[in-house]
Amino acid sequence: MSLFIAPHNDDEGLFGCYTILREKPTVAIVTDGYIHLERFGIPVETRREESRQACKIMDVPVEFWGMKDNEVTYNKLIALFKAHKGDYKTVYLPAVEGGNKTHDLISEAGWTIWKDKCIFYSTYANNRL
Repeated sequence: MSLFIAPHNDDEGLFGCYTILREKPTVAIVTDGYIHLERFGIPVETRREESRQACKIMDVPVEFWGMKDNEVTYNKLIALFKAHKGDYKTVYLPAVEGGNKTHDLISEAGWTIWKDKCIFYSTYANNRL
């Protein structure tokens, strides 16, 4: 059993679709789209439904871990990941690339919890790299 950690709704499709189609992991969406609600008025449930539909097309289960994306901290991620640690053979995490602070924090916290099981995937790198 494997787990694909997506920092935000739509990251599973944008950055993980090849791996998800090939490996068929459970997809975990770490944060909910509160920033989209605040900035654009898009409800959290609308963002979740987008991920449900993407995962349905990819034929994989999806879980929503519900952290507010405007309240992400390393310590909160550690607590969340410990609560969902599971017995995974492989955990796919975003690589630390400097392009998105939340992606990097999720990568670092995930590495702390699942060290020997991690495979990192690219999201988007800081253009200064």
